[in-house]
Amino acid sequence: MLNNTLKVYGENLLDKAINTSSATSSTSVRAGSTQGALSVNVYATEAITLAEDMTITITHADSESGVFADLTTFEFDDGDTFAAGDLIASAILPENCKACVSAKMTSDSTNSGHVLVTLGYLAR
Repeated sequence: MLNNTLKVYGENLLDKAINTSSATSSTSVRAGSTQGALSVNVYATEAITLAEDMTITITHADSESGVFADLTTFEFDDGDTFAAGDLIASAILPENCKACVSAKMTSDSTNSGHVLVTLGYLAR
C-alpha cells in the first residue's frame, strides 16, 4: 500500500468546486465506532489555485439529524497551488468520533479548482 490510499467507495463528504463562498455536505456519513480506523482525505480533483484563504471543516453529530459540531479543520493559505490528483490534507478520525460525519468548506469566488473530501481506510 506504499503511496496508495484505500478509499471508502461512494461515501464522499464533499465534492465541490472551490469558487464559491461556502459549501456543505448534502448528506452525512456514518463513521462512528471505527476506533481510529478511518481517515478524512482532501484531494484536488482539478488543479487548485488559491487567491484567498480556504478552510475545510469536518463536523460530527450523534445522528444524521443531530447538531453537528466541529471536529477538525484544514486551513489553506492564499497563494497555495495544488496539481490535479494531489492529496492536499489528511487526518485520522479520533476514536471518540460521534456516529455521523460531514464537511463544510469556506472559500472565495476568486479561488479556482475542485476538491473531493472523502473517507479512507487506514492499514492495520
